[in-house]
Amino acid sequence: MGKSVLQSESPPTPMDNIGAIEHTPNVTPPPAPIRQDQILRADGHNIGEPPSSSPDVPEQSVEAVKETPLPKLQLFILLYLQLAEPITSTVIYPFVNQLVRQTGVTGGDERKTGYFAGLVESCFYAVEAICVLQWGRASDRIGRKPVLLGGLLGLTLSMIGFGLSRQYWAVILSRCAEGALNGNIGVTKSMMAEITDHTNRARGFAFMPMIWSLGSTLGPVIGGIFAAPATRWPGFRGSTFWTTYPYFLPCIIVACISISAFLFALVGLKETLHRVPDGKAERNLPPLADTERVSRDLGITQQPHAQIVEEARPTPPEAIPAAAETKEEIKTEARADVQAVDAYMDDKPIGLRTILVPRVLYPILNYGFLALTDQSVIVLVPLMYSTSIDLGGLGFSSFTIGVIQGIGGFGSKRLYGCSFAMYFVVYALFPLLSFVVKREGKVGTAAWALVVLQWVAYVGTFMTWGCVFIYISDAAPNQKALGITNGLAQTTASTVRAIAPSFASSLFSATLERHLAAGMLVYWIISHLLSRRPPPTLSPFTQLIALRRMSQKTITVLDASELKDGEMKEVPFEDGKVLLSRLGDKIHATSAFCTHYGAPLVKGVLTADGRVVCPWHGACFNVCTGDIEDAPAPMALHSFKAEIVGGKINVTADPANTTSANKSRQPRLLATGSSVASAQGKGVVIVGGGSGAFNCIESLREHGYNGPITVLSKERYAPIDRYAISVYPPSPERLGLNVVDKRTKLSKALVTDPSKLEWRSLADLRSKYGVDFRSGVEVSGIDIASKEVVIGESQERVPYETLVLASGGVPRRLPIEGKDLANVLTLRGVEDAKKIDAAVKEGKRLVVIGSSFISMELVVAVTSRKLASIDVIGQEEFPFELVLGKEVGAGLKKFHESKGVKFHMQSKVDKIIPSESDPSQAGAVVVTSSTGQTTTLPADVVVMGVGVAPATEYLKGSKGFEQVVDKGGAVHVDEYLRVKGIDNVYAIGDIAMYPQPGTGEPRRIEHWNVAGNHGRAVGKSIAEGKGQPFVKVPVFWSAQGQQLRYCGVGAGYDDVIIDGNPEEMKFLAYYAKEGKIVAMASMQRDPAVMKGSELLRLGLMPSAAEIKAGKDILSVDLSSVNARPKVA
Repeated sequence: MGKSVLQSESPPTPMDNIGAIEHTPNVTPPPAPIRQDQILRADGHNIGEPPSSSPDVPEQSVEAVKETPLPKLQLFILLYLQLAEPITSTVIYPFVNQLVRQTGVTGGDERKTGYFAGLVESCFYAVEAICVLQWGRASDRIGRKPVLLGGLLGLTLSMIGFGLSRQYWAVILSRCAEGALNGNIGVTKSMMAEITDHTNRARGFAFMPMIWSLGSTLGPVIGGIFAAPATRWPGFRGSTFWTTYPYFLPCIIVACISISAFLFALVGLKETLHRVPDGKAERNLPPLADTERVSRDLGITQQPHAQIVEEARPTPPEAIPAAAETKEEIKTEARADVQAVDAYMDDKPIGLRTILVPRVLYPILNYGFLALTDQSVIVLVPLMYSTSIDLGGLGFSSFTIGVIQGIGGFGSKRLYGCSFAMYFVVYALFPLLSFVVKREGKVGTAAWALVVLQWVAYVGTFMTWGCVFIYISDAAPNQKALGITNGLAQTTASTVRAIAPSFASSLFSATLERHLAAGMLVYWIISHLLSRRPPPTLSPFTQLIALRRMSQKTITVLDASELKDGEMKEVPFEDGKVLLSRLGDKIHATSAFCTHYGAPLVKGVLTADGRVVCPWHGACFNVCTGDIEDAPAPMALHSFKAEIVGGKINVTADPANTTSANKSRQPRLLATGSSVASAQGKGVVIVGGGSGAFNCIESLREHGYNGPITVLSKERYAPIDRYAISVYPPSPERLGLNVVDKRTKLSKALVTDPSKLEWRSLADLRSKYGVDFRSGVEVSGIDIASKEVVIGESQERVPYETLVLASGGVPRRLPIEGKDLANVLTLRGVEDAKKIDAAVKEGKRLVVIGSSFISMELVVAVTSRKLASIDVIGQEEFPFELVLGKEVGAGLKKFHESKGVKFHMQSKVDKIIPSESDPSQAGAVVVTSSTGQTTTLPADVVVMGVGVAPATEYLKGSKGFEQVVDKGGAVHVDEYLRVKGIDNVYAIGDIAMYPQPGTGEPRRIEHWNVAGNHGRAVGKSIAEGKGQPFVKVPVFWSAQGQQLRYCGVGAGYDDVIIDGNPEEMKFLAYYAKEGKIVAMASMQRDPAVMKGSELLRLGLMPSAAEIKAGKDILSVDLSSVNARPKVA
């Protein structure tokens, strides 16, 4: 039995076609022969069946057609191949004008650059236009895959040739070769149509504009950043090769992308043009939309509630016993469509003439017009931006142009759905930019604002592309015509793209040379062309609706009565989950998982002011918006529409955004790298590159700070999740590990690759956040009089308006003999982890000095490595005793001993003895117990985990800091984290001695999560221009077989109240001081500690007496309407 087709009453409207795209399956099995009794007559009855005596046709119930899942691997490979066109076509734009001038073809006249640069850009598309149709026709006969493979391999070689070209003729020749070999790009659209059906085709084609956007990002960025490396990158300076061939580096990078695409396709891409053994093409049933269209073309009237036609196929008019005049009318008015129907029946490759019908040509012409408009923008941007200010340009460098174009390509993915009318804004801003820059004589703040506005408008135009691709593929008469149809479309687009660069750039040069319309004629002419654009097949609004409907669904998830005020519930949403939160009469829906390590937020804590706190590590989000409230959340939550309809809670969301794998989104940045003007001032300088620095950057941009940010980091990598060095990395997927392995693999490994621990990459920080991130830089002093930071031996000075000291800590070493031997290590950064990882191998003997958090986390990480021995030396009676107390310490000690760890408590280290075989290495550690007994512990590796000291050596010689830096190196700050007595200087993280919320007691907290929240508070203060008192209660955690969680500051506690049994690793401990609970710790009692942190923050923590009397802190209301006065 084949698939069913339901006939409807009236001819399909554009919206009807969208419905067909979304909900109709493409049936691929060979059909049975068409029977006359399967074809509907105009009266609604089957042909060959006498009309019923009753004029009414019984209604038929039709089951909704389920959307076919996209073939993910094939889709990924195909989209990766699609990158070739935008990258190869746009990589030259940032430097093509400079390249043309360097060939000498302009004779030194800058005004002529446009003519020759336009020819270089046009020849690519001109040759592509010649070849693309032939590639498409070839793919209809020999298959899609061979055509793609040949093109990609040749494209790689031609890009290398372009990079080695020094003469203008060689540039032209190489560019022509690129266009010829890139001409197979239309084949990818044919394959996209073949790997999808009408239930998922819209979804598949929606990815193609995104890939174009990605390619439009990568191409200009690669071209701008990597052009002329000998003048920009220290490692390339002095090289004759890179000086001779300044543009080879971006070309070879693009060539590598092309060859990797070739390898992907060779190994993983499946042929989609199927053939039967005798060499004849398989027959494929046309999809529903095509069947309806052909039936309409043949004059078959469609009636409401028509009977379902099984395995329906369009039939030539001769096969229909209709009136003679009907057949003649069909033959005269729709002969081309009849030929197309015949092709359907034969399902074989057809000729070019057959597809030259309005149904096919109309979307192709729209495609060509879009290409003309868009290509003119692409050409004019680098041309106008690189032209000197005197001639009406902006005078930008290749690097700046590449970054701007790259950012524009990236942004289109997020603004996908804006209208074609935004092109008017783009072109109108060209003359306005020229006027503003000429008037000011430089690219100032106003000009930068217009550049940003222009690119926002430009990226808003991309929504038309995906729909055009769908129209073109849907217009193809059959599968075997997909190649030639898409080839014709690509030929049209390539022809227009060949004309557009020469047209736009030559018109630009002529406008400048002759000063036509005050040098603005080019923009007025193209704007006029825009106004003559024919209407698209579907209106932009309809396209937007289609795209939204494609991805978003509204599902009833819960009875409204089941969600009480102040409650959270996790509800299923297709294959994902959504978190519902009710605050009073309002219901909010967000992602269900924390963006830090994926904890289920439903097990966290909800407060009446709209905060949800992660049960594991204290990350906090706003349930109304999904925005980040507190560290360590690196990303924000998705926020979905939720409403009550008929007593049911309906949630509207993209199902993809409800899964654990896609639980997060980028934070909303009110200022980004593209909005930062280079001449805006000295800005914020941050000393240090850790958690505090990262969160400060994030907070600055989230709250709208658009000034320069400079980071001076001693480390040579981006800010990392430092906790993950020894325990859990931020994402199992990023390490290539199965999620199921999270507890069996990750807790047994030291993570030594910084790229797997980064909160944000250096590239993101620099381009997206506009940060001048200088890694491997050591600060030697601060000159507060001149407001400058002094760097190292070079004594380079970096000016600042606001300074944030976030230099962190340095591991302490005991002042004992042997402390500097080669295998005596500390654990702080990635390089330390690498050394320990290399040294701690099976059969080795490890001695750990120190019995607190960092030491014991390391012990947990290496206990599975089959070491010969693990010895831990501590001064207290039990590990963690100073922080957690004896009872908890005893329970943790018992656990570690069960894993083979031997403790030497109440002992001190006398010295470390060199190895007899190698005096540079430690061979043993001598310890003395409190009873005076001396023990020598053999060691192959020694790790000192005895805390960290503030990394503030650079402040000791800095005038003005004498009174605020104490003997231990801590920097004293006020409740706003401002360094006392010094204007516009903040200190955060390990170095900050700050007053604790509630008590005012100065305390320094050594935990990167505290530093992260310090950074967020300071970033907000700077951005908003007003002080934000730091009131966040410290929260930290440690992997000790089970997760140990802690909140508050328990120093000096005088009582411990324990609920549970620490020896069973399941307990809740309260630390009291003078009758007040000041801290909490727990294992396997979530979310008690996170609830405690909120109670401490709000001053609502029950007293020690109440806790002893049985008060359950989880029963304290913080989330209902009644709690709002207490929480606000």
